[in-house]
Parts: sequence; C-alpha cells; structure tokens
Amino acid sequence: MRAFFLAIQLFLQEAKTPEQQTIGLMGVEHLSDSEGMLFTFPSSEMRRFWSFGCLISLDVGFLDDDLVLREIVPLPAHPFWKKQRPIHTQADLRKALMETTHSYFFASSKAAYRYVIELPSGWFERHKVDVGAKLHKTDTFSYFSP
Repeated sequence: MRAFFLAIQLFLQEAKTPEQQTIGLMGVEHLSDSEGMLFTFPSSEMRRFWSFGCLISLDVGFLDDDLVLREIVPLPAHPFWKKQRPIHTQADLRKALMETTHSYFFASSKAAYRYVIELPSGWFERHKVDVGAKLHKTDTFSYFSP
C-alpha cells in the first residue's frame, strides 16, 4: 500500500540580510498557520535564536544545506515587550535592549546549519512534520515532504 502525504503550503518571509535576520519576527502579533520566516545564512554555523521582542511563541527548525529538517526547538514568547514600542530596525533593537532588564529565551542548535525556519508554536506537531522532512521552495510558497 502506498503512503499518502498532504503537503501543507507555507508562505515564508525570507530573512537574508543581517538586519532582517536580527529583527526576524520581533513585534509580530499573529501568524496564521501557513506563515513563517526562513533565515538564509551564507554558511553553516551553530545558530542561536532569541525571543527578545517576540510577541508570539514559535517553533524553530534548523535545516541543513539540503533544506532537510534536523532539529526542532520551541521558543517561548517574550511577553514583556508586548505593547511597548515596535522594533523595526537595529537602532530600535539597541535602544530596547538598553532599556530592559527582563530575561528572554533562546533556541540553540546542536550542530552547524545554514537555514533556520520559524513557524507558529506547535506547527511541526500539528502537521506531523518531523526531523528528516525536506523543505521545498517555489517562487510563491514552500512545503515540507517526508
């Protein structure tokens, strides 16, 4: 019997520049279940993502050079910053960091990766996408396959 797989379309913002990668999804108050962000770095390195300025909890997926999912780490929201001033630039971020004494959370990789994806909290579990799945990208949307 042949297994049937339903691809879930994802509409991903891409963070390619250092500023886009630093700001990420800070200040975003809602993501639909088909939205997220894909971070593309020039080379594979150990990655550490933080929750500062994140108003919603996320799942962080670490992907290898072939876009195969290798790790999934939850990243709780940093609710302290909710309804404070928005963070849109690195200058906003520097100012916010200097003004806060609250701690935040990290999602760290166990190995070096070139790609990282952020999706709404629980997305991988809800859609039964696990380590080993491959991310496919088109010009309009992306999806995982087993």
